Amino acid sequence: MKLSEIAQWFSCKLVGSDCQITGINTLEDAKEGDLSFLTNSRYKNRIKTTKASAILVDKIPENSQKRFLLSENPYLVLAKLAAQFFKIERPRFKKDSAAYVGKDCQIAGNVNIYPTVYIGNRVKIGSDTVLYPGVVIDDDVQIGSGCVIYPNVSIMRECIIKDNVIIHAGSVIGSDGYGYAHDKQGNHIKIPQTGIVLIENDVEIGSNVSIDRAAFGKTVIGHGTKIDNLVQIAHNVKTGKNCLLVSQVGIAGSSELGDNVVLAGQVGIAGHIRIDSNVQMGGKSATNRSLKTGQYSGIPAIKHTDWLRVQAVQKRLPSLMERIRLIEKEFSEIKGKHYDRD
Repeated sequence: MKLSEIAQWFSCKLVGSDCQITGINTLEDAKEGDLSFLTNSRYKNRIKTTKASAILVDKIPENSQKRFLLSENPYLVLAKLAAQFFKIERPRFKKDSAAYVGKDCQIAGNVNIYPTVYIGNRVKIGSDTVLYPGVVIDDDVQIGSGCVIYPNVSIMRECIIKDNVIIHAGSVIGSDGYGYAHDKQGNHIKIPQTGIVLIENDVEIGSNVSIDRAAFGKTVIGHGTKIDNLVQIAHNVKTGKNCLLVSQVGIAGSSELGDNVVLAGQVGIAGHIRIDSNVQMGGKSATNRSLKTGQYSGIPAIKHTDWLRVQAVQKRLPSLMERIRLIEKEFSEIKGKHYDRD
């Protein structure tokens, strides 16, 4: 497509002459005909050497003769444009003969069911949904329209998946929550997990994610939430809208997240606490108490600005300890001389 067309579609300013764009690539790997992008300033030196025909930026570099598309949010433009260039074509099986479908199911006519899919009884599936090989859909599950369920995903009994949900390979939705009572002999007695998981519209779930069904009621993943690979969400957790949960996050039972919460990699959330809307937690941080809106880091999590001060002090601890020893020695000598005079 023409560079000028892209500029018009996404309200960008074209700096330089028009040209034909045939693909999108990084500054390092781009070739003639590619549109590249600069969304991280640490790579700005690559603009000089890139072979890209044009570059998407939020600020025009000085003394550069390249073509540019200028946008206030180049990353957003890149996301929308890439969706135009790289459309995934899927074979149309409708229902392959190697797939199993149980009794009393309601499946829209244009659902794409790959070989070796298992669908239990009384399942409902909306239009334009795709089920890849090895997917298991248990009894009484409801799946909306426009969903993509990748290979070897298991969606257990009675769970509800709404519209335009993407679930990547190997994830399990609706496994039993980790709930046990204990008798006097120390035996662990399983508490039946009778609830469900509800996945709202436009959620994306990465590979090998576990979302446990509620003990009673619902585990809820809010509208527009995006979950990275290897995340564990325990029973009765509720997330708000548009949350971001990065790889290896763990959320214990009955905790609640507000809207637009960001949990970076390996964040841990204890059970039965509330994380307010717009909270951001840095990587490897953890909390066992509820958090008000703000930015947090560390274990236990504290305000990010306070954590930065703590990190600065930690670097100086060896020299500070040495200074304390010298002060103690001098004080001891002064104290000894004082007693000698007495």
